[in-house]
Amino acid sequence: MLLGDKVKKIICFLLLVASFNAYSFSPYWLGVGSTTRNFSSAQKDENGNTVKFGFNPTVFLGMSFPFFFPGTFLSPAIGYGKHSGQDDAKRSEIILQYHVSQEVTSFFLFQYGFSNTITKVSGKGGTVVLNNGGSTATFYTPDTAKTSYMASLDLGGEFIFTSSMGTRLQVSIDRFLSSKARRVSHIATLNYYF
Repeated sequence: MLLGDKVKKIICFLLLVASFNAYSFSPYWLGVGSTTRNFSSAQKDENGNTVKFGFNPTVFLGMSFPFFFPGTFLSPAIGYGKHSGQDDAKRSEIILQYHVSQEVTSFFLFQYGFSNTITKVSGKGGTVVLNNGGSTATFYTPDTAKTSYMASLDLGGEFIFTSSMGTRLQVSIDRFLSSKARRVSHIATLNYYF
């Protein structure tokens, strides 16, 4: 019985490896783009305007390989992003993506899955006064480095231009299990398959 289980595992592994050639693109990709956190919920200036798009450079390195169903691929990736703000705080993120890609057409992939984000925030300390509706409020900036962890539920799509280029838009529901801390973010990247 034990030998039968090992043989099944070996056969499944060989079938998975042999199916790599079935993927129409190179399995490795590099994405360059921007991440916007707290979409339409974070205040960005003294007039009370909220963040819709922020240029926060982000780089991803990932791979795609066939999964059990035709046209379905596992697409894990690791990313690094830098964020800047008015308060002179420095923020960097490491993003770990656990995604599944589903071929809808020959030029469009639907993607879904989860991400874990490790965020490090540091700064010189101090305060920033911002408009808070009809009045102003004082917000404190960090004076030491702090690290936080966040999980998100991700949905997105990728348009494939050529066999080596595509563009992806992903919408994330950050802290999706918390009714109070839940926020929406988005990531847009230009991807190169190599």
